[in-house]
Amino acid sequence: MPKDDPDPEDPNELVWMAVPVSDAAKARQELARGLVEEYVRFGFDGNHIVGIFKNPFYAGAHAAFNALGEEFVRKAIFEACQIYRPMSTGATK
Repeated sequence: MPKDDPDPEDPNELVWMAVPVSDAAKARQELARGLVEEYVRFGFDGNHIVGIFKNPFYAGAHAAFNALGEEFVRKAIFEACQIYRPMSTGATK
């Protein structure tokens, strides 16, 4: 198998696939919340996470930021911090 041609039978090969959704807006919100949760659990502070979402290098996060806006992202950060770091002051609303 050539280097740049993914083998779908290889369990260690990263293979992308489209997943149909009935509500694209809700799916985008869930994607954003999942990314925020992951970054909060990594220990990133709110401003760092917002910076990731603003950076076009992070395509998924940036697309969600453009579609949902900074207020949504900051609210998601605040909510995730309430769950994973309730005593932290790193939450930004």
